[in-house]
Amino acid sequence: LANDLWEWDGGGWSRRTSFLYPSARFDAELCFDPTTSSLHLYGGERLLHTLADHWVLGSNGWTPRAASAGPRRGHRMEFVPGHGVCVVGGYDGQRYRNELARYR
Repeated sequence: LANDLWEWDGGGWSRRTSFLYPSARFDAELCFDPTTSSLHLYGGERLLHTLADHWVLGSNGWTPRAASAGPRRGHRMEFVPGHGVCVVGGYDGQRYRNELARYR
């Protein structure tokens, strides 16, 4: 698993560093929030463990969020105007989830 972040500026790629950052994972979901110009990362899987963490990447680097919709992988995230960043569905390691969680 890679644990790095690259940023495209329209002309080329550059590696972006942060003091604090999420662990390497797969099957996570990313979503851009245009109201805050931030990127949200939620859940995924690492070493057969379904993750429940939520991270936000802003101009100052990665910041963990305390709110959690529970462990999920294979879920979807989307920004919905008037509602914020939404997480829906996914697998929690034992069952498929069918609820929606919102973050403002």
